[in-house]
Amino acid sequence: MGLKGPKPVPFLGNSIYWLLKPRCFLDIEWGRKYGQIYGIYDSNQPILVVTKPELIKKIVVKDYHVFIDRRMRPTNHFLYRESLSHARGDNWRRIRSIASPTFSSAKIRKMYPIVRQCLRALMTHVVDMECGDCVDLKKMCGNYTMDVIAAVAFGTDANAHNDHSSAFVTSARQILDVDFVRTIIVLLLPKFVVKAIGLKSRVPETAHQFFVDIGRRLINEPISSNISMYS
Repeated sequence: MGLKGPKPVPFLGNSIYWLLKPRCFLDIEWGRKYGQIYGIYDSNQPILVVTKPELIKKIVVKDYHVFIDRRMRPTNHFLYRESLSHARGDNWRRIRSIASPTFSSAKIRKMYPIVRQCLRALMTHVVDMECGDCVDLKKMCGNYTMDVIAAVAFGTDANAHNDHSSAFVTSARQILDVDFVRTIIVLLLPKFVVKAIGLKSRVPETAHQFFVDIGRRLINEPISSNISMYS
């Protein structure tokens, strides 16, 4: 298309760089170097990257019904195939119509007390630290974010600041942290080979199953019991 962009690596495209540096930093770096609209390659697939705020708003808000198909990504796991970031066509419209009411202004306002409770836990953790202790801000903010997601989405107290060995924290870390070897295998090998060796995605299946189980449990429990610990 004649667009500027970073030079791709054969067979891997530019996606290999996402394993070497956080993607948010790469997006900022490439946006400054190549402009608000540039091109990259995800493996051998050309991707148009838009960083212009006004155009992003038009795409995802005003004209969302036109941009219904997500980018095709290699995955054998049903959790990803049925997610908004992977679904396509009418299935994407169906999932979006189900998910959209969750993020209404009224629903988000109701989440505020839960988020505030997680913030109190963060401040308590900071106050309890010894004077002069080194602080890993990335880890601390990540634990706070994990507490918020656990509370808002799953009605669960992850206690991420203090209980690093809990099943919730361990499973979430397995999903969020990049396993370089598994990711390379999923990216490079044909789908039938990845499936034959039992790899459904770059994430261990035990982590996926944990969140499937907790999700099903919450669906079957009364709503009042899910939110009682934050009331």
